[in-house]
Amino acid sequence: MRKIGLITFHKSYNYGAVLQAFALQKELSDLGYSSEFIDYNRNDIARMGFLKKSKHLVWTRIMKPLLTGNKRERRTDLFRKEYFKIGSTTYNNRKELLNNPPEYDAYLTGSDQVWNLKHTGNDPSYYLTFVPEGKCKASYAASFGVSKLRENDSPILKEYLKGFHNISVRENEGKEIIAHHTGLPAEVVLDPTLLLTKQDWEKYIGKRQIQSDYVLCYCMPGDKNVMKSINVIARRIADEKNLKIINIGHKEYKKLVFWETHVLDAGPVEFLNLFYHASYVVTNSFHGTSFSVNFQKPFVVPINLALSKESSLNSRIITLLKNLSLDSQIVSSQDTLVNKTEIGFDINYLPVIEKLEEERKRSISFLKITLGENK
Repeated sequence: MRKIGLITFHKSYNYGAVLQAFALQKELSDLGYSSEFIDYNRNDIARMGFLKKSKHLVWTRIMKPLLTGNKRERRTDLFRKEYFKIGSTTYNNRKELLNNPPEYDAYLTGSDQVWNLKHTGNDPSYYLTFVPEGKCKASYAASFGVSKLRENDSPILKEYLKGFHNISVRENEGKEIIAHHTGLPAEVVLDPTLLLTKQDWEKYIGKRQIQSDYVLCYCMPGDKNVMKSINVIARRIADEKNLKIINIGHKEYKKLVFWETHVLDAGPVEFLNLFYHASYVVTNSFHGTSFSVNFQKPFVVPINLALSKESSLNSRIITLLKNLSLDSQIVSSQDTLVNKTEIGFDINYLPVIEKLEEERKRSISFLKITLGENK
């Protein structure tokens, strides 16, 4: 059995980061490979998406845990403890990785934004520069998190990628970046969460948490117009269908629509459960979108279409939905705020499921070809 070393953000508290890491390791196991996460301990990345840098460090790091018990963090840690296979050696910096690299038959970087300069500080470790010469190196659904790189980034990107056996990325923009800066081919593959079927995920969802029917909102903070648009759409469908509104995730969104019901302590299992049992979903999140599709939910994605080329968040959603002929579910956040734009929740999922299965087979084929059939 071939042993695979994975490097990604497996210690993050971001829902998408944790679930994509779980899904990739699960899929590799189902394919007959043994895999471990290389325990690269970047604390700044581990807290990404959960505890940002705060001016109020006493509250964030001391008082809040005492008062709330950090239930979301505890639930995420328990999920990791139960399901993740992590290498026995912890590496606290790049030098330790280079001096004592972990030994595997092959190495994968990804998924997630492992090549995002903002997240990693251009750390070469996420390009597998520590891997001994002659070993198989590849990426799976890696992301730059941007639509373009600077022209003077070309030489370093060529250097980082020259020893790769195979390259795959999550967005079309990533493929274009690699082609433009290195001339190398790259394949666009599914995010790992979509490698698992709805039936696969059902094993990890648990009992229904909220008994009444509800509209689920999962909002990534930042653009206030988009956040307001999410609430406007959710309120419209909730009033029309007599549903509750449940909001999951971020405090910034809670401040904006404080009168609604918010769930801030969900771990990965609770997150999956809320999506699985939702009657409708309104989200501007990539993984919110991917789970809505996988669980065959009526959903819409309000985004600022003016930023579609600049925003990595928008581009990855657009890539996924266009590939599945679901781009009609993208709505302009500006339009929904100024008038009652028709919002179409009705989706015929039969052709979507067929297309998703095609993409799933193609993505799994990439893994098999890259890692070798003779496990």
